Amino acid sequence: MIAFILSCILIGANAGPFPEGSDAEARYVFHLADKDGNYSLSLAEFQRIFFDFDRNHDKSVTSDEFLLGWMERHLGSSLEAVILFHHLDVDRNGHIEVTDIPWILAFFDRNMDGVVGQAEFVITWLKLINSPQSR
Repeated sequence: MIAFILSCILIGANAGPFPEGSDAEARYVFHLADKDGNYSLSLAEFQRIFFDFDRNHDKSVTSDEFLLGWMERHLGSSLEAVILFHHLDVDRNGHIEVTDIPWILAFFDRNMDGVVGQAEFVITWLKLINSPQSR
């Protein structure tokens, strides 16, 4: 994990098309995930995202896999990747696993209706990225 954090510091710059931590950036990430274009993310869409980051197809996303996928997709800065990975690693074992996906969905699902709308996603994203402990 130390190597992962150091590589993030060295990479450093915002790779995304929007200012770091902006609502436009959050909407961009949301629309990349919203494969059916219905302005909500289902459990299946969260699982699809997960499998897109799982480079070696072992049903576990390591911090290195997450960072590489994040930077290749130009989803934001490496610091944002670290912050998000930390929050998505539900059991703090250094991996995001398929069993974590329902918990991740629930984390973003503010009204608890089983899907994550764009507003819910953006609000949660901005709180994570702009939280005092992330700066």
